[in-house]
Amino acid sequence: IKAHKGEPQGFTGSYDNEYQSYNGYFCQKWVNKQSKMTLNSSGNYSVSTYMSYVFPYMRIAELYLSYAEADFEYDGTLSDYGYECLNKIRSRCGLPTFQDSWSRAGGIPSGQKLRDIIRRERSIEFMLEGRRFHDIRRWKIAEECLRPIPKAWNIEGDTPEKFYKLVDMKENDTRIFTTPKHYWLAIPNSQLNINGQLVQNPGY
Repeated sequence: IKAHKGEPQGFTGSYDNEYQSYNGYFCQKWVNKQSKMTLNSSGNYSVSTYMSYVFPYMRIAELYLSYAEADFEYDGTLSDYGYECLNKIRSRCGLPTFQDSWSRAGGIPSGQKLRDIIRRERSIEFMLEGRRFHDIRRWKIAEECLRPIPKAWNIEGDTPEKFYKLVDMKENDTRIFTTPKHYWLAIPNSQLNINGQLVQNPGY
């Protein structure tokens, strides 16, 4: 869903209001089609029809994509079963196989490019499911991904011509990722007190 200022569920004119998009997009993933929201007189959205949705905490796609990633990291190539795991995800979406898709682009890449492609397959599948931050920390690329200011539609635009322009997205806070500190979590003091041999993670 894309909506500019003045359209239903578009920008309300105030960044303080909840239930609006800050980048021009709304997520429909895991939202029941029968759920509805309405704009009230105060400029906020309220739920008029709420339908519950069973949210999956673990998906079989996680197993397939994790296997493909580990398969590549083992020796820098994908085995037949590694390709099969990727293709199980793609076939469910109606996409051509991994091999067929890349044959149209000159063949399956190797090395770092193949690693990036496998990671992209995972990022696309799990988009907006809260896994990305943990993935980029695990891949040790978080400082690269979080440093740039994200781009977004111009949500203040009140016409399609003004709206459909990429601008720097306005954020309420400044992104901070300190390396190597934020690649780790702090060990709780309660555990440090129990075991005097434990050493706190760097930066904490």
